[in-house]
Amino acid sequence: ESVTGNAVLEKLLNLPDLPVEVIGLKLALEEISISEVNSVFHAIHESKVQERFTGIIVESSSGSGSKLCNTLGVLTGPSCLIELTKSETHETYERLGIERKDLYCLFGKPIQLSPSPTMHNTGFKELGLNRFYSICESSSPLKMESVLRSHRFKGASVTIPHKENVLPLMDTLTDAATKIGAVNTVVRQTDGSYLGDNTDWIGIRNLLQSALPKKEGLKGLVVGAGGTAFAASYCIKFLGIDLFIYNRTLEKAKKVADRFGGTAVEDLKSLDHVDVVVGTVPASAGFQLPDTLVSKCKPIVLDAAYRPRNTKLILQASAAGCTTFVGVQMLVEQGLAQLERWTGQTPPREVIEKNVYDYYEKSGPSASK
Repeated sequence: ESVTGNAVLEKLLNLPDLPVEVIGLKLALEEISISEVNSVFHAIHESKVQERFTGIIVESSSGSGSKLCNTLGVLTGPSCLIELTKSETHETYERLGIERKDLYCLFGKPIQLSPSPTMHNTGFKELGLNRFYSICESSSPLKMESVLRSHRFKGASVTIPHKENVLPLMDTLTDAATKIGAVNTVVRQTDGSYLGDNTDWIGIRNLLQSALPKKEGLKGLVVGAGGTAFAASYCIKFLGIDLFIYNRTLEKAKKVADRFGGTAVEDLKSLDHVDVVVGTVPASAGFQLPDTLVSKCKPIVLDAAYRPRNTKLILQASAAGCTTFVGVQMLVEQGLAQLERWTGQTPPREVIEKNVYDYYEKSGPSASK
């Protein structure tokens, strides 16, 4: 396997959960160029792991040993086994001219096939920013916190199961994050403090606004009662639309309705009209609306589930001639809002959309945001 800095960084960020301090990090390198050595140490420098180990052992083939010694500036030890203390490791960073590079992460599980790294690294590159975005897959809040506290860390996307777990780690919350009760965006501010925000609702808003009819008394239905349903409900109320909540468990629907000033619905057939529907349940649930409601009202339908692209709800609505928005569109919209918060610049929408959709079509059948 070829050695690249980004590949090493991915592996370091996604190591199994470790104790407070790692005793050592061993790199087994075969024939390797000086540029590759630089790349590998750059990755170590960027990861949280480099703050937690006591030193590095670099093991190489005999043919590469002298090259590594010269590159790393080490004069002692066998040519094929180089031991660096923590202080010597930091001197190596300086010798290699490794510059600081801001680190952004996606926290959650499962996220291996997420399009988010493609989206955000495209944005950073196009904006000419020396930043790197990587996944950090773990269900452990402690691992998430250890990355957050790294001096390299500047921001994150947050998905299941951490949208609520991350709340106690934030110094401040935006009004939206407070009212929704979940964070999907972390911004490390210039003073080092952590700001929690939620851009899920912005992704929903941006899509719905483009299609909403210009009339009063619109009715919106949110299907589900989880974290995304909270964001969707907040959005529906923000847009001035009457809110209705449906969930298989009525009590959960009532809790969402009470929180956002809506009405819980026990039977969808009791609804006489609906203008907007936002689905927030997994695609595997196979949710569909009553056919009569779809054919009669032709609501705007957005399904937040983005694999597969065409869920049963989307297929039903499309067949009835409804305006539809699929989950990957929402993913892009909320991600563009994240980039704007992290950079203070307008993200390059066209190239980001192209790269994300290309990745989405080529990647596997299931992933998380």
